[in-house]
Amino acid sequence: MQKSLSKNIVIGVLLAIIFWLVFIWFSTPKITDLYVGDPAIFFSDTGNRISINGAWLPPIINSENRSPARTLLTNSDIICDRVKNICQESRATIRFLDDRNMSMNAFMVEYSIKEWDNEFIIATVNWPVRTDELRINRRKKSATLIQTEKNSDTASSQPFIWELVDTDSAIRRFKELYK
Repeated sequence: MQKSLSKNIVIGVLLAIIFWLVFIWFSTPKITDLYVGDPAIFFSDTGNRISINGAWLPPIINSENRSPARTLLTNSDIICDRVKNICQESRATIRFLDDRNMSMNAFMVEYSIKEWDNEFIIATVNWPVRTDELRINRRKKSATLIQTEKNSDTASSQPFIWELVDTDSAIRRFKELYK
């Protein structure tokens, strides 16, 4: 009797685990359900909250322009909350110092939302040396980062404009820069 009861408990537990795994499998969104366009870009818009992630593609840079942007590979995860009036970006950056050395850092940026409508979210953060403006296009499901240096003798007149793309595109572009 004891053996039969133990066997029934084990079978019951195994069946419960199987049913739980089946439930999780069918209730979890699949990657094909979550991603739009390129499978490496994620964009979710619930009306009052937007999530987007990808890699920042640096501005077009040629060999004469030795900007630090040429040496960066940056992945970002951005969440904008209309109620809190902020966008938070988690950023991981690899900086290639030369052909053999690199450094990596991770940090968060908090933007203040200046505009939120059916087409765009515009948010900014003011740094001591520059202003960053995050523009999320809700219709195109894309993001752009515009970095403008503040008044100084060395400030360029042109802002740096970054585009959020899928990670694979950013890596391909980065390899092209080092051909």
